[in-house]
Amino acid sequence: MCSAPRHSATLAAGSARATRPFASRSAARGFFALASFAAAVGLSAGLSGCEPERPPPPTLHAVPDFQAQDQAGRAFSLAQLDGQVWVANFVFTDCPSVCPMLTAQMSNFQRRMAPQAPGLRYVSISVDPAQDTPPVLAAYAARHDADLRTWRFLTLGDHQATVDLLMRGFRVRMGEREEQSAGGYDIMHASHFVLVDGERHVRGYYSTDAEGLANLEADALALLR
Repeated sequence: MCSAPRHSATLAAGSARATRPFASRSAARGFFALASFAAAVGLSAGLSGCEPERPPPPTLHAVPDFQAQDQAGRAFSLAQLDGQVWVANFVFTDCPSVCPMLTAQMSNFQRRMAPQAPGLRYVSISVDPAQDTPPVLAAYAARHDADLRTWRFLTLGDHQATVDLLMRGFRVRMGEREEQSAGGYDIMHASHFVLVDGERHVRGYYSTDAEGLANLEADALALLR
């Protein structure tokens, strides 16, 4: 925790004496030495990064409970994350556009946060439940080097339930499946990371650029403190 320099009372007394004429050159030299010392102390504090702790982000809204399966075929409910801070994103395994980047960013973020936030959890929810069965999700997780000790890949198994969870639960967008002229298909969906606290409250939405991920890191650590 940052605190004021222990010399603050002495510096204040010196400043008060500075309002009176100097009695001698030696006194003047003493004052300037003291002022130089004060400046050095202030500079040292600034360079040490001594700043107030970041407050936790505001509470936005609650995520409703939902039922899913993870990449191992295990039943999942939101109660399994109660009391834990977690980061969610939304992907599908046949995604031809943004999903590989989102998953790579989550994997990198997981590795970077592991030493300082081992309790942080990660959840990737499929927006393509017809295709993304547990074995498909398991293979996708392996391709992206996901650490499954703290990261779960989930499918709700039902299209409408998935739409409802994203749009009404997380309050992010999700479109319909669109066939591509060159073959394959795409599903438009939110590309944000979502930070959720241990009481199921969304605490923020974050872009995946450097600034967004830095804010996500700082806010997650503030919730974990």
